[in-house]
Amino acid sequence: MTTTNNNIFRRARQLLRDKPPSEMTEDELEVVKIATMPLLLLRQFSDKPIDEGLEELAKIVEEAKQKWNRTQDRSSTGRVPCAVKR
Repeated sequence: MTTTNNNIFRRARQLLRDKPPSEMTEDELEVVKIATMPLLLLRQFSDKPIDEGLEELAKIVEEAKQKWNRTQDRSSTGRVPCAVKR
């Protein structure tokens, strides 16, 4: 499966929707295994279905990327954001 989405959680979610694990390639299975690991390790995801957990993780990653990009935009304009409140 070729995808332009570099969010591993979205990729895994789509793979699981598209086909059963028995029909996935080794690379696709690896994506699913890696992406679902936080669902097994983090207590906040223990009660959620896999699909819902992957979606939540995907949103977390996308929000973090947006914040990072905004920070980079500000620093390129000469205004460096300060993490410490004065």
